[in-house]
Amino acid sequence: MAKWDGVLIDLEGYTLRNDRDRLPLTATERDVLSLLILRSGQSVSRDEILDQIWGPEATIGHSNVDNVVARLRAKLDFLDGTMTWISTVRGTGYRWSR
Repeated sequence: MAKWDGVLIDLEGYTLRNDRDRLPLTATERDVLSLLILRSGQSVSRDEILDQIWGPEATIGHSNVDNVVARLRAKLDFLDGTMTWISTVRGTGYRWSR
């Protein structure tokens, strides 16, 4: 578990929460979030996220990664009121910004 700015991220329990609310994470959301946190401050490409989370044989595209990140941002924004947790690295991928 880790806590940033009043938001508790429980990767083992698949949840995000603050003092008032608790939001569940899907397995995919948890895995993407875990990868971004593990590589905190570094750019993680969409291709790397696809390979790490869905596997190199996956037949899905970058839009799947974008959709998962959008859901994570919405959940974090709901708990914190800011959209500054996950930054877009233009033309590349994403970065955990905390």
